[in-house]
Amino acid sequence: ALLSAHRFHPAAGYYALMPQGEAEACRRAEHPFSMWSRGVVRALPLDAASATQFGSGGGYSRYTFHRHAVPEMLAARGYDFSINLDPDVITLRPWDLRVLLE
Repeated sequence: ALLSAHRFHPAAGYYALMPQGEAEACRRAEHPFSMWSRGVVRALPLDAASATQFGSGGGYSRYTFHRHAVPEMLAARGYDFSINLDPDVITLRPWDLRVLLE
């Protein structure tokens, strides 16, 4: 999904949410994630404090976390907006993002 979107929107940032330790491991060139993404998709580390709010046991549900907490994490990195893609989405043509830029 992310690589197909990158084909049409190469200037955008692409992230995959994962636990802190795994995100750090993904930075190595020989890690399967790095080889698959060719440096296009960066790991967005989920720190321990955020992880307590994720999933069962209180806090955000998985659905709500991805829709609300992750955009806040990306805003903290300087992004003005974010688009959440399900893994089964394939981008076949450029998106008209003018509505987001108005």
